[in-house]
This record gives sequence, C-alpha cells and structure tokens, in this order.
Amino acid sequence: MTDKARALIDEAESKKQPLSETMYNLLERDAKRNWDLFYKANKTNFYKDRNYIKHEFKELSEAKPPFLLLDAGCGVGNGFYPLFREFGMRVHCCDFSPRAVDFVKQNELYKADLIDAQVCDLVKDPALPFALETADFGLFLFVLSAISPENHPAVAVKIYQQMKPGGILYFRDYGRYDLAQLRLAQRPTT
Repeated sequence: MTDKARALIDEAESKKQPLSETMYNLLERDAKRNWDLFYKANKTNFYKDRNYIKHEFKELSEAKPPFLLLDAGCGVGNGFYPLFREFGMRVHCCDFSPRAVDFVKQNELYKADLIDAQVCDLVKDPALPFALETADFGLFLFVLSAISPENHPAVAVKIYQQMKPGGILYFRDYGRYDLAQLRLAQRPTT
C-alpha cells in the first residue's frame, strides 16, 4: 500500500468518517498495485491454507472426478490447494495480483496440465479468461469484501457465467460486525 493511501485511511479512521471521494478513487485506482505490494511483502506466509474446506463442503467429496473447480480471487492458492491435494481435480484460478499468480505457479503442487492460473481483474476485465459454463464448483473466498459494493452485481454475473448449469458456488466473506473484524478492531495497536 502506498504511503499516501495509508495516510488517507489513517486520517479517515481517526475521524471516524466515511471515505472521501478522493480516497475512494485513489484506493480503487491503486487496488491491483496495493495487492501486489501486499504479496511482495508477505509472499505466501500471510494466509493459512484453508484446510477446513474439504470438511465443510460435502458435495466436493461426493463429486466424481475429474471435476473442475474455479477459484476467483485465488490469492496464492490457500483455498484450492488443500482441495487439489485431497481430490485431485482440475482447477481454473485467477487473481488480479500478478505476484500472487506467480506464487500459485511456484507451489510444489502446481501442475500446468491440471491448474490454469491466470491474472484477471474481476471488476475491470470484461470476462474471466476461461471457457464459459465449465466449472462444476466455484470458490469465492473473502473476495467481495475487497470489491466495492457497486461492482458486486457485475462480478457476480462473471462468476455465474463460468459455472455449469447446476454447479455449486461456495463463498465466504466478512460481514458487518463479523467476529473476525470485531477481534481485529479490539487488538491493541503497536
């Protein structure tokens, strides 16, 4: 995140005011760069593999391979790699941070013939870089909270277009007063 963006956010938080139009436009403009800087600083160490997914979504364990999983906003693969390890499916994944996609491809489990990892901006790109109606399952983990609400409908349509008829989309995200956000808000700053 740029120093200017961080200063604007800190100023708004200290005043408990909504984002100014200037700050909003700056964050929107620099979103891709900011996420890429995040992955530069944190590499693959920030998020833990989401191993709970294989236990939560019973349809995955009942699916007949080979099935195709779409992970939109995949980051470094913490959502799909535990599933790939468990079920050995094909994967289409995308993130708008080129650095995150590079980390996906550097993972020891990466197999180019089974995992198609692409850079894609879910908001600005007209469509995802994969064939339409191909995904049996989709993951959309903690992505909506990183997208401005006015863009949610268009992004939802792009995801929907990737799903086979009858496909299942799993999503998880923060909500207002989400327990994780409340915990972070109570953390002392250093």
